[in-house]
Amino acid sequence: MLVVDLLARQEPLELSDDQVEPTVQELAAAVRAIRSMLEFTDAMRTVVSRHAERLGLPSREPSPKMAEARSKTDVHAELLRRLQRPLLRLLDQLESRRPSGVPPLNLEPSPLAPEPDTKPGPSQILYVDIRAVEKWVGTGMGRHARELKRTLTAVHKRSGAWNGPAGHQLHSDTGRLLSRI
Repeated sequence: MLVVDLLARQEPLELSDDQVEPTVQELAAAVRAIRSMLEFTDAMRTVVSRHAERLGLPSREPSPKMAEARSKTDVHAELLRRLQRPLLRLLDQLESRRPSGVPPLNLEPSPLAPEPDTKPGPSQILYVDIRAVEKWVGTGMGRHARELKRTLTAVHKRSGAWNGPAGHQLHSDTGRLLSRI
């Protein structure tokens, strides 16, 4: 990914004029999806620990399985952060080739779903509140993972036709990331 970032600074993409805007839109969608996933994964830990504390659940060391899952999440988040850089460089490179009058790109992440409302109470309510937090996490993860996979797949398909080292490397990097999702 560092190679793509370096090459994206030096090597212009060879795209026909009619391919610039679709490429820009797909790259921008991938950046938004990456930012949304990163924001969600950061919020997920905060939300889960806040609700566990609010519900009076005991804090304990994560199981080896949970620690491994957190480690994988951290690795994926770092890979997404690194992939975002060359995508932004390519967008910058293509900005001057966009048709005049097109609206500026929106690269902001999707808004997060509102957190569930939890309050300590009897055990049957506690179970319902725990399930609400689990549902918030599962629904959010599924939504963001689907969007990420869809947008990276589009970039992966498009980059398969690009000539030059940066295009080939981006194609390889998105393929590796897609195989992990």
